Amino acid sequence: MASIFSIETGRGNKILRTISTDVKKIDAHVKKIIVKMIKTVKKDKNACGLAAPQIGKNIRIVICLLGKKLIPLINPVILSHSENTNFDDEGCLSIPGEYGKVERWNEIEIEYLDEKEMKQKRKLSNFDARVVLHEIDHLDGILFIDRMTETHLQEMNSEKMKNL
Repeated sequence: MASIFSIETGRGNKILRTISTDVKKIDAHVKKIIVKMIKTVKKDKNACGLAAPQIGKNIRIVICLLGKKLIPLINPVILSHSENTNFDDEGCLSIPGEYGKVERWNEIEIEYLDEKEMKQKRKLSNFDARVVLHEIDHLDGILFIDRMTETHLQEMNSEKMKNL
């Protein structure tokens, strides 16, 4: 078994566009996947997270850089969110070389299982919330490019044209 996963890429990739299923049991196999996902994130200095669909598995596991620690979130659910939002640049390992402004909630509260199958709740804000929202989107077959507004898509395409 390779030490890291290869990353699924492409806007139309079926795996990236499929809604993932809940993890039923956190067994040794799931724990091995988590360890290898963490190694995969660490391998890319720009990565802030990784979702199981990005490694070809349509199960609800994400790894997120929260603070300075990579945290596995199993079957994450957004319980609540702020009304306030902000736009910031995002990119994705699965859409290499593309970046754009995405609107996300400033604050969220999530619930998830940890590696010991214990239910956890966390309140997250700003960058941490953005990372988790981006990764949870992957579990629902949504890519960051789907959330970009037409204005931001035009700006991104305009920048690309300047570089030609």
